[in-house]
Amino acid sequence: MFDGDQNGWESGEEEDQETSEEKCIRENPGVPVISNLEDLYKIPRLQKVQQEEHHRKRAAKLTALRKRLEAEEEASQVATRQNMPSPGAMHLNDRPLDASIVDLD
Repeated sequence: MFDGDQNGWESGEEEDQETSEEKCIRENPGVPVISNLEDLYKIPRLQKVQQEEHHRKRAAKLTALRKRLEAEEEASQVATRQNMPSPGAMHLNDRPLDASIVDLD
């Protein structure tokens, strides 16, 4: 009786083997298991609640992504406006043809 069973160490071979139903339950934890068939009417409500939760999470994720992208676009536009030269500034293409690279500074 060292293993907690009256039959000794030999016990448990039949008890340890899982049935195909137990295996399916273990491999698919997201699937609801109905042990009482009177609860069968609850499945559509459960699926509706799960679907609403999924849509709510997805909408929140998309909203956060949209805000982040809009902030990045705004920052990019501000940086572009700041880096634009003034209308009177000299561009590289406007330099005299006889100017050397040293004269660019």
